[in-house]
Amino acid sequence: MATTATFLHVTDTHLADGYSSNQADHKVRIDGIAVTTKIEALGVTAELLAERLKEEKRLLDGILFTGDAQDKAAPNGHAELRRVLAGTLSGVMQPHCRFVATPGNHDVPQGSDPSGELRYAEFKCAWRDTKPPAVTPWLDGIDASPIAREAYTDHSLLAPDGTWAVYPINSCNWSHTQVRLPEKVETAFAQLVSKLDNLDAASAPSLRELVTNDIRKPIEKQLLYDIARVSEDQLAALKPIIRAGSGTQRPPLRIVLLHHHLMAPTLREEIRPFADITNLSALRTYLRQSEIDIVIHGHKHVDAIAYDSVYDHGARQQTDPRRLLVLSGGTFDGAYDHSSMSLIGVAGLPGAPRVEVERIPLGRRGFDLAKSSLYTARLWRTNEQIPGGPVVIHGKDIDDVYARAVRAANEEAHMGMLIVHLDLPQPELDRDGKPKSLPFPTAYPNPDETPNDEKVQTTAAWVDDLASWWQLSRSTLESRIPYIHGTRLRRFAGRFDQIKRIVSLLKSYSGTSRAVAVLIDPLRDFGPTGEGEDFASFCLVQFRRRPGKQDGNYLDCTAYYRAQEFKHWWPINVAELRRLQVEVANQVSCHPGRITTIAADARAVAARSPGQVAVPVVDRWLDQAPEKLMVLACLLCGVSDTWGAGNVIEEWRDYLKSQRRSADPSAFNPDGCPVAVNALEVLASYIEAHSGAADDIRELADMLRRLARENRNYEVSSKDRSAFDNWSLGIRQLCEDLLTAIPVALADADQVGPANTGLVTNG
Repeated sequence: MATTATFLHVTDTHLADGYSSNQADHKVRIDGIAVTTKIEALGVTAELLAERLKEEKRLLDGILFTGDAQDKAAPNGHAELRRVLAGTLSGVMQPHCRFVATPGNHDVPQGSDPSGELRYAEFKCAWRDTKPPAVTPWLDGIDASPIAREAYTDHSLLAPDGTWAVYPINSCNWSHTQVRLPEKVETAFAQLVSKLDNLDAASAPSLRELVTNDIRKPIEKQLLYDIARVSEDQLAALKPIIRAGSGTQRPPLRIVLLHHHLMAPTLREEIRPFADITNLSALRTYLRQSEIDIVIHGHKHVDAIAYDSVYDHGARQQTDPRRLLVLSGGTFDGAYDHSSMSLIGVAGLPGAPRVEVERIPLGRRGFDLAKSSLYTARLWRTNEQIPGGPVVIHGKDIDDVYARAVRAANEEAHMGMLIVHLDLPQPELDRDGKPKSLPFPTAYPNPDETPNDEKVQTTAAWVDDLASWWQLSRSTLESRIPYIHGTRLRRFAGRFDQIKRIVSLLKSYSGTSRAVAVLIDPLRDFGPTGEGEDFASFCLVQFRRRPGKQDGNYLDCTAYYRAQEFKHWWPINVAELRRLQVEVANQVSCHPGRITTIAADARAVAARSPGQVAVPVVDRWLDQAPEKLMVLACLLCGVSDTWGAGNVIEEWRDYLKSQRRSADPSAFNPDGCPVAVNALEVLASYIEAHSGAADDIRELADMLRRLARENRNYEVSSKDRSAFDNWSLGIRQLCEDLLTAIPVALADADQVGPANTGLVTNG
């Protein structure tokens, strides 16, 4: 199977006997200095191209002509074009190579009837009646419909191995069409001529000539319209040909030839009637439905390459567009001598096709044919949505990316693969080289689902504390939460620091792909049947050094999650990854680069509860501020002159309110909700150990133990709706009782000083 194909694209040659190639500016004529005609220049260019193709051992698979061989229908343009190209390029043509030709608007006689024999006489003579016949489009009024199966090759060029196919389409059936005078104007002229006939014989002829030549003909000329249009009959005739060439395993790379443009290839404005194809939207829809990959056209005399996205016209819910590669060809003229024709190479067939387009300059005798730089473009059909994903989101603003990711996790990527690329601005670092603030979306949690008076406090400190906790190398909660990310990264299997290994690798090998850390230990996490397993969704993280354009290297971070919840978990995951990325980047002299998360199973839980990602602050105190539990115990036991009491009691109140909200029926989260256990047990022990504790204080300790016990039971339950309902009712009451117990234990709520001072007064 051939992996490449090469085509020569020729367009808008505008040949006619004696027409100058404009390679020289002949302001005066001097004997011995001949004017090089376009036909002569065409021959020289084709000869030089043939020589170069032979040297490169390249053969043409097709010679593609997209119209305007003639100039204002001057004769012989088509015949001369074919004669010159066939004579000079025959030695560099594959056995299956054929001419593929479509007419242009200059190739039809002005005023000739659409769908008439006269309109296509020159075109047919050169391309159909000359042996071997070229591939030409189905012509309105000339060709029969439907097309007989044996005639399909008259209208398509198919690769011998079926990897590509070329289909010409005629857009010039109504070019230079004479529109009839309006009936009222025709009647007025008839009446005028009738009145002239009543004049004397001497003056009547001159007046009739005046009316005909000076009045009627200019009016008729204004009604000569150069209309570009593709008939539905032609599209219907072509449809079975395209289907027949679809192949058994995969459709071929489909190329359409057209004289007129789908979109203007330059910024140059053309102001005239019918500048564009009249039924362009219908044609674009047809190209989309026919799965066309490349459209090659002429007409505008400008070489260009661009992608054009064609959407499903009229669809209620818009799907991915069909991406067309549109190649516009230049004209054969000395004024545009850098691009007289184009060499189009297709490589990577059939699975990963890409196109390389080279301008072929106008050739000159005695010179080599200059080789220009290439336009390149991919043709992989990546625009088509694959059932089941992956869905890819990319952005620089975390608010925008978060909103899109949550929406995608709820819709097109729900329970499928969701890949999110986030290019954040460079972080501002403190004296220790740590980011002063971590990236976090302002809409966390979604305000339209959380009452304003019950918003989770997502301050910079809250985010930093939570992300820091998940990255702890040791935690008192490890026996209860065995998949804390930091313990897996920095103390894998209880002893191995993977982050240090990554830093060492990146320092020693700048291009290494082995800077990988895993968070799953099969010996610890997996069972023989998979039942009862509980391990992190965060499975793997990789760091890669990427060269920057001007300002050094960047360190990209890619993390893989077997499942990921996007509304509550993803922002915390990103904050964690940013901390890790900055830490590693500082040690290997890189800038923090892109963060990519890959979720194999994406979802976005609609519950108001933030899920188990938000480990309650009191449990985090055990690792990050154990002294606060002692302060709180003292306060609850009536010792009010304690340093920092204002902050501690406010955080305790916030925890109880948050726990109460999590237990609200409307906050049910199928992934579970954050519950405190260990800190409540420790706090109860501190209170019980307080000498001389009153009965109401001991009752407070009992409530704390009950709350811890209920939370632990829920945490190991199925966490389904039934388990949640059994747990939530009692929890809400316990939280209410504990909130009420705060002012009772302190005797006076005003005892607690302002939180910003951290002082407690005695009244």
